[in-house]
Amino acid sequence: MTNTILVVDDNPSSVAGLVDACATSGLTATAAHGFTDAIKRLKDVEPDLLIACVRLGPYNGLHLVLRVRAIYPNAAAILMGPADPMLARDARALGVDAYLTTHAPDAVLLEALKILGRLRSGGNGVQLRALAPAGTAVPTMLDGLS
Repeated sequence: MTNTILVVDDNPSSVAGLVDACATSGLTATAAHGFTDAIKRLKDVEPDLLIACVRLGPYNGLHLVLRVRAIYPNAAAILMGPADPMLARDARALGVDAYLTTHAPDAVLLEALKILGRLRSGGNGVQLRALAPAGTAVPTMLDGLS
């Protein structure tokens, strides 16, 4: 089964790094450079998984999760952002599958593979995970989320 991933960030090199990491792992990923570009791509792409940065210019990843889920209710989502308990709580309230405090392609890809594995196995239990950059501990304010 082929999974389609929509990767969204304002930073072109971050998008390219994540798309390349997905491709190396045999996953199909489409790049979108910002919120507006992501909305345009949703006309042609039905993502199984959205990977987005929380900060997307005047919008944010939470807005994008709402838009994607309005069109594709079964799409999973990973948000990447700062170690902010309010953002993590808002993400959890929207049913985001993971809130990551890192943009490191390997960490994001690992979480994406876990989520896609759950989707393939029919698992419907959504678990919000908070991850810190490699070599660091999960910030205290997010410990209860992992």
